Amino acid sequence: GGLLAEYVAANPDDLEPLGRDARIGTIVTDTINYDDALQGWQSGLAANGLESLLTVRPTKNDDSWMRSVARDFQQEGIEIVYFLNAPTILLEFAREADRSYGYNPLYIGVASDTSLNAVLQSGCHEPGRLLDGGVWLSGTPGLDAAPTAFFEAAHAFDVPADDIALRMW
Repeated sequence: GGLLAEYVAANPDDLEPLGRDARIGTIVTDTINYDDALQGWQSGLAANGLESLLTVRPTKNDDSWMRSVARDFQQEGIEIVYFLNAPTILLEFAREADRSYGYNPLYIGVASDTSLNAVLQSGCHEPGRLLDGGVWLSGTPGLDAAPTAFFEAAHAFDVPADDIALRMW
């Protein structure tokens, strides 16, 4: 979380709306398993002169909050949503926010499963909508950084050379 907050503040890739003036909201599942991740995110924000304007802790497997949170985030002018929840919940929230309010913030997070191409591509339908342009820090490299040996192994064993196979490799 601290590294992601540093990235948001520094905005090394000149991505809008990242930077020191970012209007940030946070959605983190209400479970003790995510308490330390939320603390790391909040500490990282404070260390980089940023803050989360709204923080929501929805109950696991409950989607009744989505529409009201999307409305509240949009009304607050939140442009970046830090999201730590199941990938399916991310996709559902992004669709609900877009369908109900035309609200398409920049989604960011730190997660291994959410950052999979299979997850993010299913939410990228049009440039600037849903999950398009999301920023996810992952503990494993992307295909752009995969070694040649990975692609050779995938070819030799006739398996897809995708990011799931890369993580297993």
